Amino acid sequence: MRQFRHVVAVLAVLSCSDVTSTGNGVIAIQVRVPAGAAVEPGDTLTLVAEALDKNGDVVNEPVYWRTLDPTLLTIVDSIGLLTTDSLTGTGQVQAYVGSLLSPLIDIGVHPPSDTLAIVGPDTMTVLDADTASAPLDAAVQTLVPPGGVPGTSISYVVFDSLPSLGLVHFQGGGMSLRAETGTDGSPLTDVTIRRTNGVVQPDSVIVEVFAFRPSQAVVPGSGQRFIVRFQ
Repeated sequence: MRQFRHVVAVLAVLSCSDVTSTGNGVIAIQVRVPAGAAVEPGDTLTLVAEALDKNGDVVNEPVYWRTLDPTLLTIVDSIGLLTTDSLTGTGQVQAYVGSLLSPLIDIGVHPPSDTLAIVGPDTMTVLDADTASAPLDAAVQTLVPPGGVPGTSISYVVFDSLPSLGLVHFQGGGMSLRAETGTDGSPLTDVTIRRTNGVVQPDSVIVEVFAFRPSQAVVPGSGQRFIVRFQ
């Protein structure tokens, strides 16, 4: 199960500098980081950057990273591996090739994602008069000290998607949904599933939940299921 994440590209054309040994001039650094990038203790975040020449082509030149606050963010590997010993905060990192610098990039810090828990009923019934299910309540939690993990996400996927294709959908449409977590580790907006108007409704559907650490390691407790029955 993959976590689907938005990726942004930052292109910095800040100066011209012939920094390669082959004579190819690096004039830009292209940085790709996850939207809302974050890191947590005991895990790592991989940062990706490429050096570009004047034609926009990738140059075989290493791009290095630095952090502006080493007490908050730790560069494990200068070519792009990041971790932390902190539980909260926002730090900044920057990519560089020689004297050429990328813009500063914000990296959030949150507690370790120790478990994904279903915190509400795992079985529910949608009555004929209802347009949507009750919330599918789950939360990413840290154990020491106990609490929720904000600034991460929970992925909801209709497990039996082939027989249910077109019969149900999440509130935003589609058979999967990625929900951002708030301070208690649960989705900022209730996650519900709805029957599709004008089609024969299913007897029931199964929804699986997953969460991932910044390194893309699966959070324990992922794969639990909600059963939603329709009347």
